[in-house]
Amino acid sequence: MALVLAAEQVVPLAKGHDRSAFDCGNEDLNRYLRQQARQDADKRVAVPFVLLEPGSQVVQGFYTLCASVIPLDELPPEMMKKLPRYGQLPVILLRRLAVDLTAKGQGVGEFLLVDALRRCLEGARHIGAMAVIVDAKDPQAEGFHRHFDFLNFQRTPRRLFLPMAQVAQLFDEVKPVGRWPVCALSIRVDQQHHRRCTFFRHRPQAQYGRGFAGLFPQLSTGSPTVSVGNSAIRIGCQGWFIELHWSHELRVG
Repeated sequence: MALVLAAEQVVPLAKGHDRSAFDCGNEDLNRYLRQQARQDADKRVAVPFVLLEPGSQVVQGFYTLCASVIPLDELPPEMMKKLPRYGQLPVILLRRLAVDLTAKGQGVGEFLLVDALRRCLEGARHIGAMAVIVDAKDPQAEGFHRHFDFLNFQRTPRRLFLPMAQVAQLFDEVKPVGRWPVCALSIRVDQQHHRRCTFFRHRPQAQYGRGFAGLFPQLSTGSPTVSVGNSAIRIGCQGWFIELHWSHELRVG
């Protein structure tokens, strides 16, 4: 059965959420979620967000966010030239991200990363943060984040960053054209074997080609097909497609 993801299923960790059977294959991350995550939340040293199984309190994945700082000289020289000469710069640390083994291979990791980036961008609009940073636990995790354009630090191995300006481009790079309804759009990504993800955005059709090219490179190659209806847009290429649904009729003028 295909797993359907939706933004409302990702919520701050609460006492009633069932973490007892969570197993991502990494015992340190398993132990953290079961034993430490709630304490971090209560002490306000990190905010854990969990993906709940539809219709239940079972945790399928999680990530944590917290404030942090980085030394200016960890950044590439060309970026340093464009920033104030402060010794340290504010960032948001995506400290942990893990998916239960039962949900592997269904786009859950990608979905949680996008959700985390969205929250980071919203936070940075109120409290300064010039990048999102991650500490990759192993080469596989490092490769995962590099696939989404994270860059390596100059001196710290497996610590990567994504400039907040680039995160903003992912979500807001083109201004709307015409009249578009201001409501959440669910983006469902399917492949022929029924891999499925859902994201929520407030974006016009013109933005999808560039904004999601890094997430779904299959859609940025070849010749995509586009079909528009009163309540959905569908963009497809090479066996993949993105469907966007909204609750009000689309009007372009």
